[in-house]
Amino acid sequence: MRQLLPVLAAGSSFAGCALGGLLLGIYASDRTGQPLEQVLNQLGLLSDEDLATAYAAVTGLPVWDLGLEPPIVDLADVGVGQEFLRKVRALPIRLDGETLVCAVCDPFDDEMRAGLGFATGRDVRFLVARLGDWRRAFDADAYEIQSDSFL
Repeated sequence: MRQLLPVLAAGSSFAGCALGGLLLGIYASDRTGQPLEQVLNQLGLLSDEDLATAYAAVTGLPVWDLGLEPPIVDLADVGVGQEFLRKVRALPIRLDGETLVCAVCDPFDDEMRAGLGFATGRDVRFLVARLGDWRRAFDADAYEIQSDSFL
């Protein structure tokens, strides 16, 4: 969060966050163990766009655009189960040769990074996903997840 704080503080939705909202976010983050930026997003104090932009600025990863790049990977081909993907909020988008490209809501999630690499046996490259885009793509009827037998 230390790296994200200056970027978030400059963002439009976070800059207007009242002190009470920030304190509530800190309290909830401490109680749940969730990163503060995600709690602020869930509370509506930080927009999906601002959170994704901040993650991208800090990590150097591009922000994924669902409208331009819908997921085209069949999970049976990569060996990752739906429940794991839901838990870590990741979504396989495409294969670039032997590299799996995934849109992720939290690029700092070590469990997600290790799990995807281990389960797929592939190098994994990440794009930052806006939470709303990730939900729409993950739950869309057009993207049927066919393999629940893996990680």
